Order: sequence, then C-alpha cells, then structure tokens
Amino acid sequence: MPSHLSFVAAPRWQGSHHIIFFILADGQADPILVVKVPRLSGDNTRLDREADNLRTIQAARFDGFSSIPRVITYEDCFDNRLLIETALAGQTMSPSQIRRQPKPVIEAVLAWLVSLHLATRQRGEDVGRWFEPMVIPHLEVFEKAFPLSAEDKTLIAQTCELTDPLRDADLPFVFEHGDLDFRNILITEAGSLGVVSWESANPGGFPALDLFYFLTCVAFALRRARKLVDCLEAFHEAFFGPTAWAQPYVVRYAKGLCLSSEVVKALFLLCWSRYVAHIIIGHSHGPLEQDTTEWLRVNRYYALWNHAVHHAKDLKFG
Repeated sequence: MPSHLSFVAAPRWQGSHHIIFFILADGQADPILVVKVPRLSGDNTRLDREADNLRTIQAARFDGFSSIPRVITYEDCFDNRLLIETALAGQTMSPSQIRRQPKPVIEAVLAWLVSLHLATRQRGEDVGRWFEPMVIPHLEVFEKAFPLSAEDKTLIAQTCELTDPLRDADLPFVFEHGDLDFRNILITEAGSLGVVSWESANPGGFPALDLFYFLTCVAFALRRARKLVDCLEAFHEAFFGPTAWAQPYVVRYAKGLCLSSEVVKALFLLCWSRYVAHIIIGHSHGPLEQDTTEWLRVNRYYALWNHAVHHAKDLKFG
C-alpha cells in the first residue's frame, strides 16, 4: 500500500452523469484507481448498471479480462454512492492516432471484440422467440414519439423487411459494450487495449453491433468528417460497394462468431435504427416536442440509418 494518495478530477463534460476521480500513488503519473460519483446525488441508475456489468463480465471467464476494469467496491459514503474500479493502462485512443495507424488499431479492436464475444456468447433457448421482444419495441418507439411522415413509415417498413432474416436465426448473444467509441478505448505503446465506460453495456446483446459502431467512428476519423454530408460519404466508403474497406474486418468477425452474411447484413441495418431509438428514449418518455422532432430528422444516426436502408443492396458481407 502506498503511504500517500492523491487525486485528479476529470474535466467537466456536460453530457456526463458522473464526476470521475483518478487516484494516484506516491511519485506515479498513472492512476491506480478510478472513482465514479453521480453528478446528482441519488442518480445511481447508471452506476448500478456499470457495477453489475463489470462484475458479470469479469465472472464470464475464470481469469477475467485484464482489458476491462474490475470493481473494487461499490457502496454508499455519506450522501453519495461510490464506484471504485481498477485503472487501466494506456492513453485514450485519438482520431490522429487512427489516421496514423488505422490498420494496427482496427486489428487490435477486432481481435479484442472476437475474444470478448466468444467468451461471453450464449444461445437463446428458443430460436425466434427473442425477435419480438428485442427488435420490435425499438421500431415501435418511433410511432409513440412523434407523428410519422410518409418517409418515416417507408423507412420503418423497409427496416422490418430487411431485418426479418433475424427472426429465425440461431443468433449468439454476446456482451455488447454499446458505446465502443475510440474515446472509451485506451491503448498502450505496445498496442494492448483497455476498454472503459460499461454503463451502456448489455450482457445479452447483439453480436457485430459494437464492430459496426467502432468502424464507423474510424471512418469519420479517417475523413475528418464533421459535417453530415462528409459523414455519409465516409460511411458509404467504409461499408458499401465493391471497394468498401471495412468489409474484410466484418467478414473476419462473422467467421469468428459463425454468422452468415445474411444475418450480418440484417444486424447492420438493425444497428442504426436501434441507435436512433435509444436517442429518442433518452430524450423523452412521451411524445417529442416539435423542435426535437426536427432535430432528430437531421441527426447523424437517423441519416446513417436512412442511408443504410436505401443502399442495402450494396452491402456485401459474404
């Protein structure tokens, strides 16, 4: 045990629900522990979920995962709930790092995902019975949130049709991170990874969705895409047509998890409709305001979903 501990608070981020402290020992620049406290006293739902997810995922393999934080303790202290985790080595992955070394970075994340999903995969007891409760509610969110335009109705109908192959698929469910952005990935000089922020994870989640999301983040970084038109161009370049650079990585993942090309394509189309549904759920539990509805229709993920459905014929994951 060190004789003295100090701490550094993470910079304030408006969208964060936590205050994060990094605990350092004498003379060390790298933290040994991470402490998370809810920004609003009593707002413990996300910390509850992260603590449960970390304990569950570490129990999935006899030696756990060194690339994922371990829970040291999770308990009340005065008027706050404290989640104390082990700190992971490495620096946060950056867009510039992705641009300098895209292939090694993608290879490292691909290998990590395949290893994690093979270790945590589980088969549904009844093939087909999972489809209604796991897929349909996300599409129903739109009808409950705002009046659908003719374009919205067509988009939802086409999504239902294109994801129908999942209905009878013998799909392995995996520990889905849910937010595999490069900002949640640490990388060491030796190239090993650490992955943080598990509050959005799902122990019985869909395969491949984490990979789709990460590769899309890579596509945006490579093109320095910020405007919506640039994001769509980067997205199309990565996944659609005969020269899609992300296709080999998706195919290798699919082989590792024994997923057919038809199922992978359906999962890709499901991925973006689910992200939009999660945005709606996060904003409101009832009908959306007019300005929020207008914002949603120009949202990046809505545009990705619309683009994926309208160019589905150009997806080749076989």
